[in-house]
Amino acid sequence: MQWIPRVEGQPKYKARAVGATAALKHGISVDDVATHGNWSSPAIVEQFYRLSRTFKNDFTSAILS
Repeated sequence: MQWIPRVEGQPKYKARAVGATAALKHGISVDDVATHGNWSSPAIVEQFYRLSRTFKNDFTSAILS
């Protein structure tokens, strides 16, 4: 966990959060991540375990062009 960038003073990330975020970034659906992680719902994954909400689409460029 020491190699994952974070803001100074922020606690270390949990392994479950890192794994869930990595799976989501690689295209695994949030439903599958929730099932595999044994969470009660996809909302739990989104609210508590997803570290990054980076989007694949560049909305700024799409809107301005």
